[in-house]
Amino acid sequence: MAQRQRLSQQVKEELLHQIYEAHQFAPGDRLPNELALAEALGVSRTTLREAIRLLVEDGVLEIRRGLGTFVRAPDRPAAPTGQIHKAGPKAPPDQTRDLQELELLLEPEAAYLAALRATDAELAQIAALGQNVTGTLLEGESLLEAKRAFRNAIFRATHNVYFLSLSCLFDAGDAEPRGLALKHWITDQQTIVEFLLQRNGDGARSAMRLHLLRCQPQGLV
Repeated sequence: MAQRQRLSQQVKEELLHQIYEAHQFAPGDRLPNELALAEALGVSRTTLREAIRLLVEDGVLEIRRGLGTFVRAPDRPAAPTGQIHKAGPKAPPDQTRDLQELELLLEPEAAYLAALRATDAELAQIAALGQNVTGTLLEGESLLEAKRAFRNAIFRATHNVYFLSLSCLFDAGDAEPRGLALKHWITDQQTIVEFLLQRNGDGARSAMRLHLLRCQPQGLV
């Protein structure tokens, strides 16, 4: 029983990767039929059913009777003025401060929950993405995509679907770190990862808050 539970958890993680990282399935997409998907993943149909059940409980998938299993599109909270999604990849200047204030309130709590709830596989992925942030900085490349992936992996590890739905808002408010913020990024993300790996929720929350205070533009917090 314990082995089957571990295997179903691994299948769950693989499906999460296919949905959120590899983008093999988008919100609204129907998964392949049970037999085909089980064969593709190399597991039994019983193990696959258990993994799907876990993802349904997390709000990632939904089963439509007679139709199949679909990737659920989470309800996304509306922006205060309703203009964020119309504005393209960045929020208008008057909304940037609001988004960064929200980020300061919620990201530390996401780190706290992730430290308590993340699976070992999720923690390993967060650590790998943290290393990717470091590599990106050392190579002098744009940090935006690397830092978004790091943040969203932490959001996913909260096992709270509403944190995932907020990622689109924070992506809209992202700016390329510059100056001193760049110097803090490597040490900050390493500290955050260390607390997460120790499953120290209070430490992860404090480290994330300090990171945001040091790396957000002056005057916004």
